[in-house]
Amino acid sequence: MNMSSVSLEMLLKYNVPGPRYTSYPPATHFTQEPIIGPAEAGPLSLYFHLPFCARQCLYCGCTNIVTGDQGSSAAYLDRLQREIELRVQHVSRDSEVVQVQLGGGTPTFLLPGELERLGEMIHVNFPVAATVEAGAEIDPRGLTLEKVQALRNAGFN
Repeated sequence: MNMSSVSLEMLLKYNVPGPRYTSYPPATHFTQEPIIGPAEAGPLSLYFHLPFCARQCLYCGCTNIVTGDQGSSAAYLDRLQREIELRVQHVSRDSEVVQVQLGGGTPTFLLPGELERLGEMIHVNFPVAATVEAGAEIDPRGLTLEKVQALRNAGFN
């Protein structure tokens, strides 16, 4: 489209704030409602926020921690394991996880063994559907073949 063909009316129509895309499913699908008791059976979507980055992306608006301390991710996984143990008791065993999303930061800040550990934590604690849609936000600047293989081993497709 030639910029001279954009009318003032169109510019005014679209010159409004809109939602910022960060992940799928979008944040509008999440809730702050506490889990009080066991949930009814139904499909589950899991989101794991892994806030670490080795370098800040210039476009990023996510909540992240820029660090060179690789040990911080192992300590975070320990706390995440405890959080899963607290939450899983409120999930119906008749439910299946149909979506898993890793966001951050960049989840591939984690070492390959840590990515596989996270996958094991998910599969041991939740009933995962054979057709699960499992994805991760990734900063390609630090991506290695070993990390791609670790994600695959962890069940990400």
